[in-house]
Amino acid sequence: MLMNFSIRKAKYADLPQLWQLVADCVAALRAAGIDQWDATNPSEETIQADVAADAVEVLVDNAEIVGCVTLDCAIDPLWENWDWSTKGEPTVSLHRLMVHPSRRGRGLAKLLMQHAEGVTRQRGGRSIRLDCLLLNITASDFYKHLGFAQIGTAEGRKGKIAGFEKLVAAASA
Repeated sequence: MLMNFSIRKAKYADLPQLWQLVADCVAALRAAGIDQWDATNPSEETIQADVAADAVEVLVDNAEIVGCVTLDCAIDPLWENWDWSTKGEPTVSLHRLMVHPSRRGRGLAKLLMQHAEGVTRQRGGRSIRLDCLLLNITASDFYKHLGFAQIGTAEGRKGKIAGFEKLVAAASA
């Protein structure tokens, strides 16, 4: 079922599709009663900066972008006081995991997360870190199901944010 999909780095030419993906995901969150994302987060400028930094991985079905994830080393200031198990070790930060609402329930988010683990291994990272609005129970349960441990909370712009971390086995030689 997932054989027709590919994952690649986003290009500037992908920006219109990425902005539409964001808009569709924001609308779906709002329809579900989750006020997590809005016109300022994630902004077009944020997505463009992520693409410029070569940090966005897109999930493509034929020529259509159906999902994406941002992988970088940025540490959100909210994360500073959390008790990460890999302090001082290489890590990858995961931001803005999205799957188009019409494609949900097909294992695509899990596919992107498996890809993120592979990228983390390739970069020599010991863990993947992310945060999640606790009001988004579906997302926080998803991360827990994938083996992420909740390691702290902070007050964010839209409510309590939980920090999650997953240790990643080293790439085999």
